Amino acid sequence: MIIIFSGYNDRAVLAFIRTLEVRSVDYLILARDDKDLILKTPYKNRVFLVRETRDLEMGYITSLIQRIKKRYGERSYLIAPSTEALNRFVQKHRGEIESLGITVPLVEPDTYALISDKKSFSDLCKSHGIDVPYEYTSLDEAALPFVAKPRVYDISLGGNGRPWIIACEQDKWNFSNTVDTRHFYYQEYVEGKSIYLLFYVSRRGDVYRFSQENIAQQAGGKSIIAALPSSYHNAAEASRYEGLLRAIDFQGLIMIEVRVSPEGTARMIEANPRFWGPSQFFVDSGMNFFELLLADYGYIDSVSFGENKEVRYFWFEGLLESLGKEGHVMMHVGELQELLGLLDKWLAHDIYRRKDSIKIFEDALKCR
Repeated sequence: MIIIFSGYNDRAVLAFIRTLEVRSVDYLILARDDKDLILKTPYKNRVFLVRETRDLEMGYITSLIQRIKKRYGERSYLIAPSTEALNRFVQKHRGEIESLGITVPLVEPDTYALISDKKSFSDLCKSHGIDVPYEYTSLDEAALPFVAKPRVYDISLGGNGRPWIIACEQDKWNFSNTVDTRHFYYQEYVEGKSIYLLFYVSRRGDVYRFSQENIAQQAGGKSIIAALPSSYHNAAEASRYEGLLRAIDFQGLIMIEVRVSPEGTARMIEANPRFWGPSQFFVDSGMNFFELLLADYGYIDSVSFGENKEVRYFWFEGLLESLGKEGHVMMHVGELQELLGLLDKWLAHDIYRRKDSIKIFEDALKCR
């Protein structure tokens, strides 16, 4: 049985649940609170309970696991690696959680942090001959535009512990007066194509690849709004990342963001060894990496891959949110008016404008 903590990374969790439903894999949901979006879907019937607290605390998690096992018995359980905060918590308490009979489908903690922490993965890539953005020695030296990135993941930083795109002096002032800058390092901002290079590395060492080209993104480099298929996973550059992953004995899901400049130079931006927001893209594409995870841990017997070249990824609410809060979106390909001119075509692929989540879609429109 799969244990899902919902309420964060909602779009990825929904894509995963859709996969579980199609493949008839048993699961239960631990909802964040009574405002959890999953409660607006038919999957609310799979909610084992609404958590008493959003905080991740081992005593409480132990009690939840004990309640689950009392209801469902001694069987195989696996925690879905859905968010960074959850994964870091699980890694910290991995021994205790595994002693309770729960499988943690993540690489060992040191390797996970090596990849997920932005500075260490950037340094690792450089050591393997993979280009990364130019790094400034200090905030004062950084030339506009640049990106301020947290050196390591720190949950105490909350929403401020994200990369900050610094495009002007006002952005720089806002950044330096909001966070403790000692937690950050600084890289040049790279213009060009935005690619998500996707891998699944099985426990046997088999490597599967896919990729998407991001068309539109929320302001400030936040979540992806629109994406199309890419062939970048077939490029020689993708093989260099595969070699790096093999060298460190990585296993599991990973998304590596790559920027390709107009001159053709590719630079690694960051990596996420967990679920990522636009996961519905690979589900709809026929290259469902969630199935690879399920097969790897014995929850399904086989995986059937196809390739839907007509697939698109779209998140209309994310578009409205970015326009409402920031007044603009980041367009990686074309202009916003071009995207809006094809809105009907994009909406046909919206993550929430589907039978199982139409209430989320409609409620989002009412609030805009």
